[in-house]
Amino acid sequence: MTTSWTSRVSLRWRILLGMLAILLAALAIFSLATVTLLRSFLLDRVDTRLYDARIPVTQIRSGGDPDGRGPFAGATALDRGPGPRGFGSNSFAFLLYDSDGRQVRVVNSGITGNPDPLPVLPPFTYDSAGDLATPFTVEADGDSSFHYRVLVTRLAETRDVVVMALPINTDDETIARLLRVEAAVAAAVIGAVAIVGLRLVRVGLRPLDDMTETATAIATGDLSHRVDLPDDQQDEVGRLGHAFNGMLSQIEAAFQKKDLSEDQLR
Repeated sequence: MTTSWTSRVSLRWRILLGMLAILLAALAIFSLATVTLLRSFLLDRVDTRLYDARIPVTQIRSGGDPDGRGPFAGATALDRGPGPRGFGSNSFAFLLYDSDGRQVRVVNSGITGNPDPLPVLPPFTYDSAGDLATPFTVEADGDSSFHYRVLVTRLAETRDVVVMALPINTDDETIARLLRVEAAVAAAVIGAVAIVGLRLVRVGLRPLDDMTETATAIATGDLSHRVDLPDDQQDEVGRLGHAFNGMLSQIEAAFQKKDLSEDQLR
């Protein structure tokens, strides 16, 4: 008959491994909850910035920005390079599309001499852009590690579509740092609990080792051995040890009576 792995592992190690497994599960759930809450908070903050920026952007016309203050100020049609720096240009990327979804103008985010890559957007027209009314996350063109939070706004008067994209790499880095910190803390906690837990389990199960030694001594014929236990130890192991000592006392008394009877018979 085959034996399970639990029968080949000592009780103290099974208790310790079970305790560490529960602790690891609790830490994983806590880490998942904190990362999820932090990411939700950061995305809400980014979405708020996008919604706030949408107010001046909706004043743009496909013929240009007559006030010269918007993100497309001075940009020419089909300008696909980094445009002149205007409203929030170092933080936001702005893309202007006509009603058929053709890209008309672009202002990249980042530094003028070293602009960020543009976001990868799904194909859309003025009519289908209505399905993209809420912010969503996309990757950058040619760089899957670079992410944008995107908000699509339709201009009803000109039937153009303005796309505002805000890089969220700093938020991704914040979450990555949090994960690294949580992993380091979890490793330290699990290591400390393993050391302390092993010590506590050894102390708690020491009476069981004493019972094994006592039973071995009794098997050799020495009935005077007892498990060394404090009188006030009343946990499960302590009660078992006291019951074991009581049984040994009765066995020793029975053997003494037997020997006395044999002596009297002789």
